[in-house]
Amino acid sequence: MNDSASNARVFRMLLVEDSPLDVMLVQQALLDSPNPIELSIARDGEAATSFLEKSSSPRIDLILLDLNLPLKNGMEVLREVRASKQLALLPIVIFTTSNADEHINSAYIGGANAYVRKPIDADEFMKKIKALVEFWAYAAALPKIDGTLLR
Repeated sequence: MNDSASNARVFRMLLVEDSPLDVMLVQQALLDSPNPIELSIARDGEAATSFLEKSSSPRIDLILLDLNLPLKNGMEVLREVRASKQLALLPIVIFTTSNADEHINSAYIGGANAYVRKPIDADEFMKKIKALVEFWAYAAALPKIDGTLLR
């Protein structure tokens, strides 16, 4: 079997999202990806930072982070990740419903790599997820972590 998809490295993404519908839409959008994608899900900010701090957790290539989360909001998660020597370089895309200038500016000042507003329409939502994954998994050069390339 000489299928390029079977030789492709798995792209690992952490979705930090408390909405079951949004989680389902992300999962649905990733089903037809040409290469393997492993999606981990954290339903709140504390679960996200706990997952990222565990040495037994798989290395993540991209964090897709909602701002409105229980227990610890997305801005707090962003600040903690950027303050961590081990995690600071991880790409983080804010994916949220807020279009407020102060949220957008705060996210970029805090070190987000991108800020994407969630569409209300399910088809548009899934198109944005596919576009994000296509860019980060296949086009972007990911940073080196501990002297090794993430992919």
